[in-house]
Amino acid sequence: MPYFTDMRLVFQSPPGVCEAYDWLISDLKCSWLPWMTNESAKVDERFLTRALLLDGKELLRILSSNEIQFRWAVFSALGAGSKPAMIDLPFADGNPNFWRGSPAPQLNGANFEIVCWDSSRVLMIGVGEDVAAEFKAFFAETVDLDEYNRSSAQ
Repeated sequence: MPYFTDMRLVFQSPPGVCEAYDWLISDLKCSWLPWMTNESAKVDERFLTRALLLDGKELLRILSSNEIQFRWAVFSALGAGSKPAMIDLPFADGNPNFWRGSPAPQLNGANFEIVCWDSSRVLMIGVGEDVAAEFKAFFAETVDLDEYNRSSAQ
């Protein structure tokens, strides 16, 4: 990755996942990097909030045409047309639950979540074996979070 937590690259594996869901993005802290591609690129004001809901096609369009580093964020994958309650939003910054046991998606009704953690890690929470296998094949340095948590607990 040219920088950690490049969601455009994360969504390349597995292909089609971004477009297949609506995404609640919460605990959002990101940096727009226009100098990497297009000096005239404008920051999308919605990304200055702490949470936003986008359909997968719009999210992919935004990611494809901008360089954005997500320092902290939780991308909750939701069925198309979902209207999640915008209370008790999933969070990454300061969340100790990622580092014990087998973490589960925080948002009730989420299929899975992708967490950008401190600009240094991307956590896949609750993904199926097929998505996990494709992600591991694309990113050879991938570590299974459940295995990491088991070995750290000893």
